[in-house]
Amino acid sequence: MRDAAYQRVSVDMRALRSEHLTHSHRRYTMGLGDKISNKTEDLTGKAKEGTGKATGNESLEAEGKGDQASASIKDGVEKVKDAASDVKDAFKK
Repeated sequence: MRDAAYQRVSVDMRALRSEHLTHSHRRYTMGLGDKISNKTEDLTGKAKEGTGKATGNESLEAEGKGDQASASIKDGVEKVKDAASDVKDAFKK
């Protein structure tokens, strides 16, 4: 099972390097890692906030809210970058 997953990742990585992929597909796959990272940061923040509330630890709760805010800002930046790239691609046509 693990070997099959490794092979899929290897094939996917080779495809990313391929010259046959369109610019928008490359942008999507490269931005996907950032989006996953942002979602992970948001979920971590929610867990910290919940733990802080449950234990009465205001510092941990505030840190969790800060992590969520940071992830939200990064998500917004990703959306702006995607929109700017779409506009740029529209003018190329």
